[in-house]
Amino acid sequence: MSSLNNNFINNTFKSLLKLINNDSFTGNTTQTISDGYGNSLPLSISPTSVDINANLTANKIVIGSGNTSGDNSSVLGGLNNNSSGSFSIIGGGENNTNTREYSSILGGENNRIKDSYSSIGGGENNTISGTLSSIVGGENNYTDKSNSFIIGSNITATTNNTTFVNNLSIDGVLYDITSNSGNTGQILSVGINGVLWTTVDVSALTGDSINKQTFYQYTSDTQTKLNSKLNISDFSSYSANTNTLIGTKLNISDFSSYSANTNTLIGTKLNISDFNSYSSNTLNYINNTLSASTIYNSVLTPSLSMPSSVGGISAGTTVSQLTGLTFSKIFDDLFFPTTYPTYTIPTITIGGVANTTSEVGSTITPSIAVSAVKNDAGVYSLLRILRNGSSIYSSSPTPSWVTAIPNQFGYVNPNNPNSGFTISTYSESYVIPAPSVGGTSSSTIYKSDGDYNIGLAKPTNKNTTDNRSFAVRSTSAPQSASNNFESSPYTYTGIYPYFYGTSATLPTSATIAHAISGGTATKVLSSASGTISIPYNTSGNYIWVAYFNNYTTKTKWYISDLNSGSINNSFITTAASQIIKSPDGYWDGITYKLHWSVNATVVNTLEYRNS
Repeated sequence: MSSLNNNFINNTFKSLLKLINNDSFTGNTTQTISDGYGNSLPLSISPTSVDINANLTANKIVIGSGNTSGDNSSVLGGLNNNSSGSFSIIGGGENNTNTREYSSILGGENNRIKDSYSSIGGGENNTISGTLSSIVGGENNYTDKSNSFIIGSNITATTNNTTFVNNLSIDGVLYDITSNSGNTGQILSVGINGVLWTTVDVSALTGDSINKQTFYQYTSDTQTKLNSKLNISDFSSYSANTNTLIGTKLNISDFSSYSANTNTLIGTKLNISDFNSYSSNTLNYINNTLSASTIYNSVLTPSLSMPSSVGGISAGTTVSQLTGLTFSKIFDDLFFPTTYPTYTIPTITIGGVANTTSEVGSTITPSIAVSAVKNDAGVYSLLRILRNGSSIYSSSPTPSWVTAIPNQFGYVNPNNPNSGFTISTYSESYVIPAPSVGGTSSSTIYKSDGDYNIGLAKPTNKNTTDNRSFAVRSTSAPQSASNNFESSPYTYTGIYPYFYGTSATLPTSATIAHAISGGTATKVLSSASGTISIPYNTSGNYIWVAYFNNYTTKTKWYISDLNSGSINNSFITTAASQIIKSPDGYWDGITYKLHWSVNATVVNTLEYRNS
């Protein structure tokens, strides 16, 4: 390359770029870039920013930390997002994945799109596996249906071409399929082509009884029951206001045990004019005129209490507490006591580790995985891996759908859909530590723990919400949130092995130590705290054994009941201490106890015992 010294830029490399201001490139003010001819380019830079004043063309755009993108796709910010589907985009957030074409995730956390032409607006733990679908936001939503739309949280789409919401509040009018907004007294009904506002012919309806639930949710069936049992013809000017009057002022729960006699009483005794001019005295009037046979109105002392529980009515319940209840309500409580739901507690497990014995100084290389399932609790927000009680890895978990929790009493479990959670596999190399002073083994304990949120109370057998206090991992209570919920532990027990061997000549401490460090002795990775059984299988050789100094000294040898004795130098020497070095280089300078035979012997298996 030729020299630039003493040459003008436009006389050297015409394509060389430079700043307009040759003397300054500091602060936050951007400097325009020019070419070798001094022509300004649509690019300005400073030490802290870049300005582009022209069209920016790129096959992919990736902004943020740990983000990845496929061809013709973009990630515009956030952390650990992946937009691998062609012509797809992720606006930001964390741990979002978009793997299909022409789809978008605007933000949020742990959201997934697995089919094309779909979108997620935000939220967390939302998944789309159906084409042409959308989740506006919320959490724990899932759809594998096409043309399905979810607005809310904890919703699983069940049909194509449908919008799913938790609740719907309408500020205005509700149009049917013909764009009709409906009139007072009309109801929505399903026709051949869709939902239509329909006028009900009250005079043509017949029925047999009032059902409390439909009474409050007025439908054509409600009108039928009113027409049959309330002598509706006596106030034929029925309107939306009449419905409100019945629903809010008649206090229908006080005569929910409606019978044929009630119709006569209301129609002939109540006088509909009193009904329309409802006052504070009307309820007493209704109770009195409908006779005491439908309402519990005992003459017993109000403070009198039940001596023991009967059915679902608890001991200690007083007359005053039952007064005013209908007999249907009392019989329901007697014969069908409230049964509370049971709860499936969350789980957490750790894999890739084991309960095993390892030699001190050796290296283990576990690849550790953690998985958790929320069940009737809330979602997991954090998972950790612990070694000896200290965290060595933690992360926000990745959710996935798992088997739903069964419903109880025929009612939907509000904690479904159920979710599982995992974090990336963590691998490490770890050297097994030596025992503490005076000890015979060390313990390296692996376990995982996690933090999860509060769950939802489930319905009882009477479809009322469980009112018991929330508790941590109780099968008999709604699930409280909890931190540091631990998995079962796995322990690597570190020990020094024991060694044994034979020799054609009388052993010494030095020759035994040399045999061990030189790798010619037999190594056994097992505890020597109790009896050591050695399969020498030798004839005419000396035998020896060596074990870690902190183990109990052996005092007896045993071959059979008729061939045994004390370790007292008559056959087997008393323990001698010797510094030993590992034949594998795991440890050095460790004191062992040594025994050997004073004579050559013939022996198959010999035991060294503590007593």
